[in-house]
Amino acid sequence: MNYIVLSPVGKTRLKHFDAWLENVLSFTPPPSEIVICIDEDMDFTPPDNVTLLYSPTIDYYHGHLERICSGREVLRRYFLSQEHENALWIDSDITLPPETPTILSEVLHEENVYVVVNKYQGRGDSKWCGSGVMFMQKNACRLSRFWVSYIWTEDGEEKHLSEDFIFFAIFDQGSRLLEQWSGKRGRVCKEYVIATHLSV
Repeated sequence: MNYIVLSPVGKTRLKHFDAWLENVLSFTPPPSEIVICIDEDMDFTPPDNVTLLYSPTIDYYHGHLERICSGREVLRRYFLSQEHENALWIDSDITLPPETPTILSEVLHEENVYVVVNKYQGRGDSKWCGSGVMFMQKNACRLSRFWVSYIWTEDGEEKHLSEDFIFFAIFDQGSRLLEQWSGKRGRVCKEYVIATHLSV
């Protein structure tokens, strides 16, 4: 199985990087390439077996959403420029069982979808169906992209839709058309493997 591992790595997640990388290196089969994307103002040198990309620093919004979103978009474009047919996205504060690539790849083919999202523990008691763990076929990254959308309430309060919500909207809302055109549905989301969220 030919797949690439992709992860945006922010400053707050650097403390988990060594555990994350050790986990990724335990996968069976191993990834063809491990690629991370950091902000251009971060001082970090990964080991030689990791490809390092940089995303432009986002200064307008002071939270981390725009930075992580920018990192995901850089990784998406990199994936499209390479020969790998599949990508396993894992946030750098999440670890998974070694058999994860095999299991999620099997789900991708059995369910005949573009994206398989694996649920992981969020804050509190809920499990998230976000972009922390997802396995996808390359066409998924041709169909959609990552961006954060903003709106202001009548009271002047700023609200946003996160980058994974926007990315998945194509697959969730357009699933019927995608199936008509390509024979594949949008995405599925279940807890196929148990993920450990180190930041929770």
